[in-house]
This record gives sequence, C-alpha cells and structure tokens, in this order.
Amino acid sequence: MEASGYWHDAIPKEEWDVEEEDHKYLQEIWDERFGDRRQEIVFIGQNIDKTQFFSILDSCLLNDDELERGQEHWLQAKDKFPIILAQNTEDMEV
Repeated sequence: MEASGYWHDAIPKEEWDVEEEDHKYLQEIWDERFGDRRQEIVFIGQNIDKTQFFSILDSCLLNDDELERGQEHWLQAKDKFPIILAQNTEDMEV
C-alpha cells in the first residue's frame, strides 16, 4: 500500500498546482464538509473470488452499533486490515 498524493482541502487554494482537468474532477467530488478528503482503494488482480473478497473487506468496516459508539470506541477497536492483508498475501501471485 502507498499514498498517492495529498488532499487539496488541506492546503491553501492559492498553492494548488492542478491542471484544468484535475480542477474539474475536484469540483465533481468536492464535499461541503470534507472537501476532497476521502479514501479510495484500487485492487487489480485475476481470478479473484469477488464474494469472498468483498466479505473480507466488509469485515473491516464498523457496524452500526460500533459507529454509534463514537471515536473513543473506534480507537480501541482491533484493526483487522493488516492481519487480513498478511493472511491473504500467501495466495497472491507476484
């Protein structure tokens, strides 16, 4: 995994260095509250069992009860993603 850039909303607008096409994209995705702050995950692979794959990813999400408990609870929650990633790398073709 790696970061692919920064959030434009985190820096002054006059310091943005974006092409016209990128500026249009930012306008499309811009959120009133969060600006362009969001996460995207891209997976590229072959012969992936989509049902199992989405089930594994979904197990990393907060359920409604966990979400309602708030940030203090979330900070105590176990981060399943690194474990799942490590367990499934054995099956990956490099």
